[in-house]
Amino acid sequence: MMWLQDLLVGIIVLLAAVFAAWRLPGNATRLRYLRWLKRHSGEKNIVHRWAGQREMRILGTVGGACSGCSAEGDHQPVPSKPLRK
Repeated sequence: MMWLQDLLVGIIVLLAAVFAAWRLPGNATRLRYLRWLKRHSGEKNIVHRWAGQREMRILGTVGGACSGCSAEGDHQPVPSKPLRK
């Protein structure tokens, strides 16, 4: 029964390490991880699609404020307010 506890602790430690390796670095490192994963996985499998979706989300092309808007190029930037003296 002790081996089951060791297995459970090992799985928890492995998942914590993967979580930390993903959450702690910045977006540039995450993009490197995803591009490596896409390069080393098959082209038509779920891992490749998942990595592509995450890559687009990090780059801001999915789920952005106006990424799906047909008039995205027509929007004017919001002018900044002048500083008061």
